[in-house]
Amino acid sequence: MTEFDSFGRGRRVEADVTRIPPAAAELYLAAQFEEAKLFAVADMIADQFMSGSLAIGSHGQGPATEKLYAWLKSRSMRMAEPERRSHYLRAFGFAGGKSSPPTIENSDFVACWTRFVTAASQAQPISTPGHELARNLAQHVTRPSSSAALELTQTIKAMLELFGQAEIQAAYGGQDSWTLVEQVAKRFLGGAVDLVRARTLASTGSNIVRWLASHLAELDSQRLQLGELRAWCEGWLAAAAASSPARPADWRPKLPRV
Repeated sequence: MTEFDSFGRGRRVEADVTRIPPAAAELYLAAQFEEAKLFAVADMIADQFMSGSLAIGSHGQGPATEKLYAWLKSRSMRMAEPERRSHYLRAFGFAGGKSSPPTIENSDFVACWTRFVTAASQAQPISTPGHELARNLAQHVTRPSSSAALELTQTIKAMLELFGQAEIQAAYGGQDSWTLVEQVAKRFLGGAVDLVRARTLASTGSNIVRWLASHLAELDSQRLQLGELRAWCEGWLAAAAASSPARPADWRPKLPRV
């Protein structure tokens, strides 16, 4: 593109070619599933089934038992929690537990994120904070993290299918996938996370990341429609401000509906 000085002289400059990796939103989502204990809940249900303390199915048959056997069989091939957390730490600065191997933390993400969602929620100019957030994500959501996000997307799909089994839900007194997670976490994993808050943070947060990735080249346009983005940012900020004793106060983001 051409940039002009005060005398009208033009010079050729390189356009900003920053791109947010498509996997950023999916990795962000996985991080929130982690904090809501969904991975841990799935493993706990499978372990109790394996030990015989979860009696479901007729003679070891049925869709619920098939999902459980599939989850158990794939355990050795799935990414373990410390490795998952290393990707969250590198991409977003989210620790929340031990990560492995030692990872460089994205210590600027929360500040960049807060500036962007605050500006968008208050109808302020979003070009500068938007490009700042995009550069941060482009720098820290690396190729290994993008590959991890693809793997985690498949793991999450299998996990939600497991939670969706009515027989498993009934065994723990759950009425749906979310009350199942709540019951298992409360009884066996030291307490449940505020899932209403978590779902709000997740759905709005992942939508914000996808919106920014799709509209990055248009942030300076006066014709850009911001109503949807503003609603998501307002929702995210309201949920983030809500108290949640099950979550550290400095944890920021985020889970979608099943």
